[in-house]
Amino acid sequence: NDTTSTALEQGWNLISTPIQPENASTEAVVGTLTGRIIVTTYKTTTDEWYVYDSNSPESATLYEMLVGNGYWLYSEFDQNLTITGYKTSEVIDLYSGWNLVGYSYLTAKNISEVIPLHYMPVVILNYDSPGDFWEVYSSTAQEFLNTFTQMEPGKGYLIKVRLSPR
Repeated sequence: NDTTSTALEQGWNLISTPIQPENASTEAVVGTLTGRIIVTTYKTTTDEWYVYDSNSPESATLYEMLVGNGYWLYSEFDQNLTITGYKTSEVIDLYSGWNLVGYSYLTAKNISEVIPLHYMPVVILNYDSPGDFWEVYSSTAQEFLNTFTQMEPGKGYLIKVRLSPR
């Protein structure tokens, strides 16, 4: 088994689980965190948001946190999200429009190594919670205009593609 730790800032964080949690229930994944925790994700295929709120877990619509998905996580305090699980060879499917996805590698990689060419052109947004700003990568922009070029474990990303490859 592997263990990962993601630093959470007080407020909203755009995160992912770079490994598949042993117990993927949302309540179990965030169960060691203190204070109010809200987790939400968006599924392009259903055009729906799913939510878990630690103050009302009985009304949750987000039941599991899975590798490959991106999540907005609200934390009442600065703290670390520690996940124990296993590495997968999860391939992230992208669909036409905006996709909220996770990064399923344990080390940082260049975007060109992660996003297959058949999805190009892409626009990728990464929210930097400590700085409270958005980083942007566009495959059609001149390189110096991109504010990041690597994807990192524990981070979530908004990725826009024009067409599905299928």
